Amino acid sequence: MKKLICKAEYCWLSYEPENEVARKLYHSFGFTETGDMDGNEIIAILKL
Repeated sequence: MKKLICKAEYCWLSYEPENEVARKLYHSFGFTETGDMDGNEIIAILKL
């Protein structure tokens, strides 16, 4: 596997509020909800 160096500090994603499976999965990886929305989707962020 090749290692890539980048300067990213955060990774963010969004998911539909009713998608409980996605919410649990992302939270298990350490994502936290920001309180913001992208349209109808919840935004979550992970500090790298």
